[in-house]
Amino acid sequence: MRKLKVYIVILTWNGLEDTLTCLDSLSHISLPNGVTTETLVIDNGSDVDPCEAIHQRFTEVQTLRNTQNLGFAGGCNVGMRVAMMAGADAVLLLNNDTIVAPDFLAQLLSAQQALARPTLAAPLIYDMQQPNLVTFAGGKIDFERGKFEHQTDIQTSGFLKNPDVSPQKTSEVSEVSTHDYVTGCCMLIPRTVIERIGVLDASFFAYCEDVEYCLRAWAQGIDCILVPNSHIWHNESASTRRGLSAGTHSPLKHYLLIRNQIWVIKKYAPRAAKLRYFGLHLPLRAAYYNIGFMLRRRWGKLRGFWRGVAHGFRTQPIANNL
Repeated sequence: MRKLKVYIVILTWNGLEDTLTCLDSLSHISLPNGVTTETLVIDNGSDVDPCEAIHQRFTEVQTLRNTQNLGFAGGCNVGMRVAMMAGADAVLLLNNDTIVAPDFLAQLLSAQQALARPTLAAPLIYDMQQPNLVTFAGGKIDFERGKFEHQTDIQTSGFLKNPDVSPQKTSEVSEVSTHDYVTGCCMLIPRTVIERIGVLDASFFAYCEDVEYCLRAWAQGIDCILVPNSHIWHNESASTRRGLSAGTHSPLKHYLLIRNQIWVIKKYAPRAAKLRYFGLHLPLRAAYYNIGFMLRRRWGKLRGFWRGVAHGFRTQPIANNL
């Protein structure tokens, strides 16, 4: 493998323990000859500055602290720009609430190099709490129903999984598969792709920014691939669930999900699918949420949903270049 410098960009927000666990798993990765990595942790305006605690345990890790929460997209963009200025050949976006297999990055790089064309690559992702459960095996976009779904149909037999230690793979799956999108939870982005399509759209703040980024890539002839012999484990939505007492979605998450979904469909959906979504499926979803939230007296979530609908129609995202 030719010489490559990969910047691993990890965004954290009030999640120090998750971040330390993630960094510990990264300290055990194996790399092909010629490949070097730099790890950059971006603190996204946490209540308590985690940088000193990170440096005490991982002296080689770089840190940078934002003065406010820029959202997932905006926070990651800070790291992507630093990486590009530092001469990175590729940027790996990685959620802080993950642990990685020792060869996860080597497998991603190998798949990209074998294809010999620009791609966005992601690993097979398992659930941190149920380590045999696949939670991401590629993304599927259904514009008509407004669904951007994680597929989970990869066979999980033949793999040894232990969330308490660095996982070891016991069998090989050599084929990659192409998907509508890959998740920003773990996405390997070559420098050439960033130079061509820019960074994430910070207008999205969080949710669907990876879908939009992949659709932007597809429009430029850049494939989105899943590498099933690359593995990580994810404690899904750890930051957004923190402190919730009712349900798994906060009012802010309801707001962002519906607003960003509308933005993506307005910009990318074919005309027929767009008409069916706005004419049928969005009204049905709105009625469903209205009834459910009112019956459960979830007034904050109801307001969040309708603010998201209003802002989705009234506003437009602003794509971010370098």
